[in-house]
Amino acid sequence: MRKITCTTTILALLILSTFSLSAQTAEKITPKKAMFYLEDGNWEKAKQIYLELLKDTPDDQNLNLYCGVAYLNSRIDADKSMDHFNKVDESKIPGVILLKGESFHYMGQFDSASFYYEKYKSTDGVKIQKGLEKLMNLRKEQCATGARLTASPTAGMFVENLGPDVNTMFLDYAPVVYEDLKTLVFTSANANLFNIKYMTFQAEGQEEIFYTNYDPVYKKWMPRSKSDGVVLNKSIDTKENESSITFNEDLTEFYFYRRGKLFMSKNLGDPVEIKTEQVQFTDNQIVSVAISRKLNDVFITSDKAGGKGGTDIYHAYRKENGEFSNFSNLSDINTDLDEGSPFLSEDGTKLYFASKGYNSIGDFDIFVATKTDSGWSDVQNMGVPVNSPANDIHFRLTGGSEEFGYLASDRMGNVGDYDIWRVWTCYDVPTTLLAGKFMELPGHLIDSADLVLMNIDSSIVATVDPLANDGNYSFNVNTETSYILSLNVKGRAIHTYNITIPEQCSEYDIFQTLTCELKMDADSFVFEQKSVLTNAFYDIDAARSDDSRAVFLAALTPDSPAYTDPESRVTPWEKDELLATLPTPVKNADGKFVHEIYFDFDKSNISDEDRDYIEKVAKILNADPSKKIVITGHTDSQGAASYNKALSKRRAKTVSDFFTKNGVNAKQMIISGMGESQLKIKDTNAKGQYLLKNTALNRRCEVEIK
Repeated sequence: MRKITCTTTILALLILSTFSLSAQTAEKITPKKAMFYLEDGNWEKAKQIYLELLKDTPDDQNLNLYCGVAYLNSRIDADKSMDHFNKVDESKIPGVILLKGESFHYMGQFDSASFYYEKYKSTDGVKIQKGLEKLMNLRKEQCATGARLTASPTAGMFVENLGPDVNTMFLDYAPVVYEDLKTLVFTSANANLFNIKYMTFQAEGQEEIFYTNYDPVYKKWMPRSKSDGVVLNKSIDTKENESSITFNEDLTEFYFYRRGKLFMSKNLGDPVEIKTEQVQFTDNQIVSVAISRKLNDVFITSDKAGGKGGTDIYHAYRKENGEFSNFSNLSDINTDLDEGSPFLSEDGTKLYFASKGYNSIGDFDIFVATKTDSGWSDVQNMGVPVNSPANDIHFRLTGGSEEFGYLASDRMGNVGDYDIWRVWTCYDVPTTLLAGKFMELPGHLIDSADLVLMNIDSSIVATVDPLANDGNYSFNVNTETSYILSLNVKGRAIHTYNITIPEQCSEYDIFQTLTCELKMDADSFVFEQKSVLTNAFYDIDAARSDDSRAVFLAALTPDSPAYTDPESRVTPWEKDELLATLPTPVKNADGKFVHEIYFDFDKSNISDEDRDYIEKVAKILNADPSKKIVITGHTDSQGAASYNKALSKRRAKTVSDFFTKNGVNAKQMIISGMGESQLKIKDTNAKGQYLLKNTALNRRCEVEIK
């Protein structure tokens, strides 16, 4: 990170020295300490003092100018710089026009920035130095590029700041991925961008290596940690400057830079120096070092004389004999401006790097070049949101397909000077698996149940038996789609839930638990059915550690971001003494609970015992008109099928007539005759002879109370 400079800072100081009051008169209008902090690049301290001074003289031209410069260069709340620049008279201090352009440029308001750049050039009496004119022309080109790329950002791509537990008000950079959304190693310098240029390899305690872990439950990065023997060996942390470089492919070796030398820690062991025989660079000529994860390519960023200009990238590769080649200038990558922070893709076909020399939006942008037989070509800007109007460097990819990444940037939204950001893409995942766990709670035994997934128009998608497979079930569902989930406990109640499957940016299973309890009293009367649905429509496997999905979900508390409010359904029943005195129903072949009324051969008369049953049920129906009964007549297989069909209907009619005589409304009865089509039991032997005991069981009417 050594020798990185900020164009905005240089520009601001140039303008101040040219168009604001001179350094000799500054102390007469501002406290000496405020000017000292401003010139030293301690923007935050300068802001504090100028804001305090402005309380007494809020319209002071110079105080507002200096305060605006401090805001713009601190990168923290940089948009507030305009509040102060707008109070400065452009005719008296025309340099503020250019500063307004810089402020709008940094905020991504490219049309306004271009307006002020052009306005400054046409201001009467302004003498533009040659270097400044070149920079202004470059800025206008950057604004045109920024407007074009911002209008067509990369679809589905997002960037997010790792937050204040990782980033500081100073410089945080050089991200090294141990495992995406698990552990990240990075470098932090206890200095800001302005005075980092004074850092040397002999300076102590400015560059240190840290790591952070991601908490998938709270969906945040945990507070940074120094080398503590868990992720990094403790001996990596010394009083000298250290900077992270890379892990090897199997994550057993960590490479870092210390005092101009390369070190490696293997399997959390003490770091050892990796001797290099390169004599092409002195320590002070090396800005940074990068190594591919396969350890076959080494890149050095250097400002040594003889390059194409600014800082250049140099490359050495491992030869067949295991030795490295000499470093060569990547002349098909480097420009007359600055290049740096290279990263080689896993397959070696793409080289990502930061540059000021191509069609960038601001200062450093991330670009990618493609490997060809003749070298590197087809350099492309990575576009928005990877790049911003600020400096974007140290782009690193990770993931099985290198679909995620990290970078360092001083863009809007930063915690401090340079922050680490994560880059991720929301891919189109049209379908996913909804896995579930059904759990029957203690109470009355559930004999039979169906779990039905339906579209919102009630058409059935799939039906599963929640009592099978130890309660585990699954449905294939579409993302961003609403469904109805229906639990049908046979002979009891139907509970329905509306669920919406969310958008997914990567492939993973979503999960839910469904519990059901049939509560009963001391007499085994079921007085309530209660079900509870809890959804975990996120990547629960990434969050749950070693717990099972169901155990993890059950243990969550409302203060956890992974917690979702459970939904419940309750169906109560009042205890009916008449209902309680009815014979226990039996489950028929269709899984329905019915009472069976039996008949003699070729008869449709009803016994006294069954008449007593009908009278009791009639009283229940008369007391609750919403209740209904289904009466289905059956015969044995003796006789012609057509005759048996008619006989079964007569039997059902006989039963319904008894209900009618007992006051039951015909609308409360559903009557049908099935003939011999639904034998309860086979009533002939292998020779075709009738089995009288079996035929007796088939001659029946089934009465189902609904």
